[in-house]
Amino acid sequence: IKNKHIAQQKNVIEAALKEKEFLMKEIHHRVKNNLQIVSSMLSLQADKISNNDVKEVLQEGRQRINSMALIHQLLYNQNNMSYISISNYLQTLIRQIETSFNSKSSNIKVNVSCDDIKLDLDSAIPLGLIVNELITNSFKHAFKKKTEGLIEVSLTKKDKSFTLIVKDNGEGFDYESKKEQSLGMELINILVQQINGQIKFTNQNGTSAQVIFST
Repeated sequence: IKNKHIAQQKNVIEAALKEKEFLMKEIHHRVKNNLQIVSSMLSLQADKISNNDVKEVLQEGRQRINSMALIHQLLYNQNNMSYISISNYLQTLIRQIETSFNSKSSNIKVNVSCDDIKLDLDSAIPLGLIVNELITNSFKHAFKKKTEGLIEVSLTKKDKSFTLIVKDNGEGFDYESKKEQSLGMELINILVQQINGQIKFTNQNGTSAQVIFST
């Protein structure tokens, strides 16, 4: 009787875990769908606007939303609902950004190097948005006087510390002078604080941003 009772309890627990997993997958699926609806609305609005500055702002907002939607899509597609493979995420995110700039910047290449790192949602979303902002800035500002270029992205882990580096071989960009007037820079600084990090910019043979953070 005791063994039968244990077996019944085990079945109840397993059924509850499966139901929880199903509900979590459904939540990620719905969040992703809702974010994609917002992204599509921004795209439609941008198409109806003739002012290029406003159009650019809407497209940048759309890319930020897409970077968040991508995480929920990847979580939905995998069995583990708590952590996401950052290497897979960054590769896919960067392909999205490249595609959005492809018509204007087809000769700019992006190389990605990432340790086998898994992060939870609270760290992965800010990190993805930081990468999105830094790479977008490189595409927009670094190669105005060049016909081709290279952007390199690396993420490494040592003990409990992570180091993200995004650098390009463009003409250089003074981030410090833009800090107070750029929405992108304000967003980057807020996001870096969210992941308990520090950011440092250097200009030498292009621009390099280094973010050191812990989780």
